[in-house]
Amino acid sequence: MQAVMRQLGVLHSCSQDTHKGCELFVCSLYGQSGCTSVNDARYKIFCQKSSEGHKLPPTANALYYHTLRANYQAHIWRRSLIPHFAVPEPDGHGWTVTRDPPSLSIKWASQPPAPHAILQLLHCNCKTGCITALCSCVKSSMQCTDACGCKDCNNSDKTVDLDNDSEDGYDFDGDETDNVIESADESDAESRVP
Repeated sequence: MQAVMRQLGVLHSCSQDTHKGCELFVCSLYGQSGCTSVNDARYKIFCQKSSEGHKLPPTANALYYHTLRANYQAHIWRRSLIPHFAVPEPDGHGWTVTRDPPSLSIKWASQPPAPHAILQLLHCNCKTGCITALCSCVKSSMQCTDACGCKDCNNSDKTVDLDNDSEDGYDFDGDETDNVIESADESDAESRVP
């Protein structure tokens, strides 16, 4: 497992072997060393009577994009002592960059975390912004979906806006003035994207 972690960031792109190694590592973290897929581990844990949504490992698809982001960040960190290192674009490495308006958003996954029929079974109708464990989605460690009837939801993906219109006080240029967090419409994932 240590050999797999040492490979993160060596190359700008992440190899299939690194993805598979990370998947095996996550399976072992969840006590499912016999599984070769996090989706199989999710299923085994889900079938246990004591399983809860927040105790499930990520889907293979969500882990794929997380591994891309981890590899991208490790690639930059490994070159932190190189003066004037040309940082590659984050687009396609677990992030999505839009130009109009300028923003950087995390690509959590390209597929839903479960089949649509199952997602319809879990939904909330919160009136307080989905921020406490009283929200069934928050309690299950899932983001709110279109099936939810919540008001002023705070349980959805976030987008970092690179435009200088913010109120939270941070800026990518180092100034503590501009940076916007907005809701986006991306979902968590289910199966692996090659």
